[in-house]
Formats: sequence, C-alpha cells, structure tokens
Amino acid sequence: MKFTKSDEPNRRVEKTAETGALYVSLWTDGNGREYVRIEDNVGGGPSNGSFSRDLFPLDDIGPGNEFKGFDISNGTTKITSDRNMPGFLRAIKRHLTEEREAKRKTSN
Repeated sequence: MKFTKSDEPNRRVEKTAETGALYVSLWTDGNGREYVRIEDNVGGGPSNGSFSRDLFPLDDIGPGNEFKGFDISNGTTKITSDRNMPGFLRAIKRHLTEEREAKRKTSN
C-alpha cells in the first residue's frame, strides 16, 4: 500500500492524562483514507511513555485497546500492544475532530 505524508506541519496534541504533548503527522493512502502517526512525545516527566511509529487509520480510532497499525518501513500490518497507544490515539482523534469542527464554523 502506498502512503503519502501531508505537507502540513506536524500537529501538537496535548496529552489528556498528564502534562506534555504528542506531535502528529497526517498521511493518506491511495484511496484517500486518512492516517495518523506519532512523530514525537514530549514533556510529562522522566518517562514520557512509549509509542508506536506505525500509521493508524483515523476512522478506526475509537473505543477499545487494540488498533491495527501499518509499518511503512516494511509494509506489514500489526495490532499495537503498546499500553499507551489507545489513550494517545483517542486524544489525537478528539483533537483533530475539534480542530476541523472549529475550521468549519469559521468558514461558514
């Protein structure tokens, strides 16, 4: 599967359970489906929490603790087992949804 990274700068997403932020890039596949990838995890103390650098389909982020990610370095798909990822991914989706809703309101 071919993925394309957005030309937009990485988004800063505040963490919900602690201080600090995630920096997130946006991607699309050949069908126009959106994906997110965590690029960095800053702040929050000596242990910021581990994270996966896989691409995660934005539409698939919801309740639950298992998410399918795509490793673009080798083209494989896997279920993330990182315990931080569910909360990180939900915070990212919430942030992007709120950001897009605010843009829609200002453009009307």
